[in-house]
Amino acid sequence: MLLDRAIKQLHHQMNNLIKGRIFLVGCPRSGTTLLQSLVSNHSDIASFPESKFYQRLVSSDNKIEMFKATGKRAKETTSLFFQLIENEKLLDLFPKRPSFCLEYSMTFVKALDFLAIQRDCSYWLEKTPAHLHRIELIKSFVPQVKFIHIIRNPIDVIASLYEVNLKYPEIWWQSANVIQCLERWLDDVEITKFYAEQYHQHHIIFYEELIQDSNFHIKRICNFLEIEFQPKMLSPNADSIDNIIRKDELWKNKSDKIINKKGHEKFDRIFCKEQQMKICQSLSTIDFSFFPENYQESINTYLKI
Repeated sequence: MLLDRAIKQLHHQMNNLIKGRIFLVGCPRSGTTLLQSLVSNHSDIASFPESKFYQRLVSSDNKIEMFKATGKRAKETTSLFFQLIENEKLLDLFPKRPSFCLEYSMTFVKALDFLAIQRDCSYWLEKTPAHLHRIELIKSFVPQVKFIHIIRNPIDVIASLYEVNLKYPEIWWQSANVIQCLERWLDDVEITKFYAEQYHQHHIIFYEELIQDSNFHIKRICNFLEIEFQPKMLSPNADSIDNIIRKDELWKNKSDKIINKKGHEKFDRIFCKEQQMKICQSLSTIDFSFFPENYQESINTYLKI
C-alpha cells in the first residue's frame, strides 16, 4: 500500500497544493472536447478523459442521493475510468466495503488531486457534459470548484447528436430521434441559463464566439479561473487531445478538434429540406435574447428557404 501511504502523507498538504477544481459541462456535441483541449494546455492544469463519475454515482441532483449506498454501476464506471487513464492502483483508495456515495465522492476527488500533484499542477479539469445535471451535488461536495459551460448553435448540436446516434446507437440513446436531440439541447441550455448570473462560480462561453476569437475568450476563462494566460492555450495539440479522449469514444477524432469556421455543413448534409424546416419551426418559438444574434439569424435563414 505504498500509494496509499504516499497519499496519506500528502493529505494534509493537498488543500494547499490544489488551488482549484474545474468542471467543464454542456450539452453533448457542443465543443466541450475542443475547449477542454485548449484550457488543459495550461501548464498548471491537469486534465483527463471523461470520467462520467457523478453521472453514474447518483440518479439525480438531490443532495440526499449522496447518503445512499454506492451502486454497482458507479463502481464499474470508476474502475473503467482509472483503467483508461492507466492508474488502476488508485482504485485501492476506494472502500471495498459497502459505502455511502459521499465517501466515494471524497475518494474520487482525493485521487484526482493526487494525479494533479503528480503532474506538478495546482488545478485539475474534469469534462463530462452530463455533469451539468449534477451541479448542485458537485457544488456541495467538491471544495474550491468552478464550472465552465459551453453552448453551441442548436442547429449544429441537433445535427451532430442525430448523426452520432445513427452511427453508434449501442453507445448513445439506442435510436436517432430528432425530437429527443432538440429536447436535450433545450433542457441543457435551461440549466446553464439558471447559473448565468453566478459569475464567481460559473463561466459561460458560446462555441461560435470561441472559434471566432479564441484569444479573447481563452483569456476571459483564465481571468475567471484566476490563472495566468499562456499562448499555447490557443491551439490544441496531438498530445493534449490523446490525453483527454477515451479509447471507447470512437466518434471522436483529432480532425474534429481543429478549430474550424464552417457553416452548418452537417445540418445541410444530414437533414432534407422538409426536416430542416420542421426543426427550425420548432426552434423559432424560443426566446433567443440570451444567445448570440447569429443563432436566430441562422434559423430564420432556413425558414426562408
